Amino acid sequence: MSQEFYLFLHLISLFTVFIVLGGLTVYMLMGGSKTALSTARRPLAILHGVALTLAFISGFGLIAKMHYSFSSSLWLYGKLFCWLLLGAFPVLAYKQIPARWGNILLLIFVATLATYLVAFKPF
Repeated sequence: MSQEFYLFLHLISLFTVFIVLGGLTVYMLMGGSKTALSTARRPLAILHGVALTLAFISGFGLIAKMHYSFSSSLWLYGKLFCWLLLGAFPVLAYKQIPARWGNILLLIFVATLATYLVAFKPF
């Protein structure tokens, strides 16, 4: 598969992840509870998991196509950390850790950090 295909798949899957997490965050900000979300919780969790998996696979496809390695491109570890944070985010949102508005700030921070790491490759 081409590098453009992997990039397209990576971006679409990350957009999907952020839409799902943004919707979950807004729901929790409006006073929603984990139990009241039970009808939509399963489809959201499935969509979140599938999108994260596609982002992971397409990300490694991009790494292979662009000939990066973890030993010479340390910024890739930061990207993996961002991916782990996005995977753990629903737990933080349901437990409301950090504070409710902190969830939105955390999403913005993770998106900014991941974009910075990929654009500038600082280390």
